[in-house]
This record gives sequence, structure tokens and C-alpha cells, in this order.
Amino acid sequence: MRWPLMTLLLLGCEPARYLPIVPPPPCAATVEAVAVGEAFHVPQDTTVTYATNPPCGGNHWGQWLPWGVFDRAVRAENYVHNLEHGGVVLLYSCADGCPELRDALIAWAQAQPADDGGAFRYIVTPWAGMSTPIAAVAWGAVYRSDAVRPCELDDFRKKHYRKAPEDVGASGNAMAVMETSRPDASSARD
Repeated sequence: MRWPLMTLLLLGCEPARYLPIVPPPPCAATVEAVAVGEAFHVPQDTTVTYATNPPCGGNHWGQWLPWGVFDRAVRAENYVHNLEHGGVVLLYSCADGCPELRDALIAWAQAQPADDGGAFRYIVTPWAGMSTPIAAVAWGAVYRSDAVRPCELDDFRKKHYRKAPEDVGASGNAMAVMETSRPDASSARD
């Protein structure tokens, strides 16, 4: 039997305790799916033109980056190789460097559990020229947002993490090449 709200109030009951509990709506990230065409290794220092900003697949350099956090933007030609190995790249872009967004992305990434492939494979890096302050990319997928939304990032991870041509968990070895070939290259941090 359902009691009308007025009856509950007249009986001295607190209506909030008797109202039905409605589950929150499902959290789903809006993701741009991108058909990745060619995905070949190109010579180091070759500039590749990508179909999306930020890039989410395509030709790339033969060396990939160590997983982790970078204080300065890394080359897409490197991180796309990390995507080919099943990882996720989390990017942020704003004039002041957005330390709060950066820190929130790092906290989310570091909270992800290890799996049968080892530790969660991610890169966090600044990236200029995006249409939103936040993006996450995996092989063939781009998620964009104006804020760090953990439930949407969780959804993105469930659907796109380790869904790439090569499922390789090893950390990359591109740092030595980056240090010598790019004066603006950053160093990785855990």
C-alpha cells in the first residue's frame, strides 16, 4: 500500500525516509571512434600528420615512452606507439597549465588496479590546441571533456584499454632518444 505524502506528514513521518531510492543514471563517456588506417613504424624524427587532435592511432616512431607522467608535452609519434601497446594517454590543455586538472588525472590513473598485464599503462602529458581542457585517448578512440569525470574515465577505460593491435605491458625506451633529439622533451616521473 502506498501512503500519500500528506498522510505521512500528518502521521509525523519524515517523507524523505519513505521516498523511493532512484539509482543515478549510468555513467557513459561520449567517445569518438576513429578508424585507424596505416600503423607503421616511421623513421625517428619523421613528423606524422594525424586525423584527430589529439592523435589516437596511425603511423608512429619505433620507440615508445615509459609509462608515467610528463611535465612537458611529448611527441605524438612516441605516445601513439604506447597506444598501439594498449595504453591510455591522458592529456590536459589550458593557459595556466591547469595543475588541478593534471593532479586529478594523475590521481585517477594511479588509482586504477593492476590486471593480468601488470600495472595500469598510462601517460599523463600536457597537449596544446585541444578543443577541450581534458582528453583521453586509446587506440582508435578519443574522449573529450571540460572536467575530470572519474566515472566517464572509468567507462572509457573499460571499453578501450588494452584494445589495441599489440598488448605489450613493458615500459618504453624512448627517453634516451627524446633527450638527445628533442631539446624540449620532458622527463618521466612516477
